[in-house]
Amino acid sequence: MLFALAVVGGAGSWLGVVIAGILYRVLPALFNNWGIDADLTLVIFGAALLHALITAPEGLSGQILALFRRRAKA
Repeated sequence: MLFALAVVGGAGSWLGVVIAGILYRVLPALFNNWGIDADLTLVIFGAALLHALITAPEGLSGQILALFRRRAKA
């Protein structure tokens, strides 16, 4: 699960580490509060890993930073 979150968050930047840490701690807790089995996060993280490997190899942080770069140019 930690590997999946590192790739999804973006292991190449500090923002990716922060995103991965937030997902690791917050999402299972939210699911518990909503009455959903927290083990479902494993399925979600696995699907997010596949999505990140196919479409966003830099992870969520790479996409967020690219968005800010595009906004700064405009």
